Amino acid sequence: MFTSPGRWHAGPVQNHQASQPPRKLVIVDDSAEMRRLLRRLCAHAFAEVHECADGEQAVAAFAAQRPDWVLMDIAMAREDGLSATARIIIVSQHDDVSFREAAARSGAVAFVSKHDLNPLRRLLGLEPGATDFPSCDGPPV
Repeated sequence: MFTSPGRWHAGPVQNHQASQPPRKLVIVDDSAEMRRLLRRLCAHAFAEVHECADGEQAVAAFAAQRPDWVLMDIAMAREDGLSATARIIIVSQHDDVSFREAAARSGAVAFVSKHDLNPLRRLLGLEPGATDFPSCDGPPV
């Protein structure tokens, strides 16, 4: 929401309550100053805040921490934010067009039905010649 021309305000953030499970946030930016700023902005709403300096660290932190949210810069050394998020493959039993389209809009690179997990071998590069990623909004993979 905009508060005045040129100024943006995120609106209220709910505080962590005992009835809710602990929330985790991962902040990914190659600028330590920006990570500190984002931490100060968000820390009150999360039980845990983890910081990473590049996309490679972010992928590892995501696997280890299973955060509720990830704030990620795009342009970073080693692995940028776009290539880090390009590793997301949706695996779901809900195999219809609306879910595939939602996955594509969210930035997932592929959608695999839980009814046939065999395509994961190709997508994850476990088979020879496995380099292409089908789109989410196409026919079932």
